[in-house]
Amino acid sequence: MRSDGSIYFTDPYYGRVPVFGVERPRELGFQGVYRVAPESGDLQLVVDRDLFEQPNGLCLSPDETLLYINDSAKKLIRAFDVAADGSLSGERLFCKRDRP
Repeated sequence: MRSDGSIYFTDPYYGRVPVFGVERPRELGFQGVYRVAPESGDLQLVVDRDLFEQPNGLCLSPDETLLYINDSAKKLIRAFDVAADGSLSGERLFCKRDRP
């Protein structure tokens, strides 16, 4: 959660597979990264829907100018610039695990 009241969250499908939950159909054809806008409560998809295979966790920098998002399946973390209005831009690779 950002100090302006924005709530960012990921939507991995782990709870819909037998090993991690109850197997059931997915509601969407992708796993997204979202923001709930504090002023309106509107839900916004904040990154390209095809960028992440399995987004699973995120973290704001202490000054809230960067948002780091993990992709468990791809074993990487991407960083995004956070604008004053809560939108994201400047996507870049922060780190990648090359080992199995």
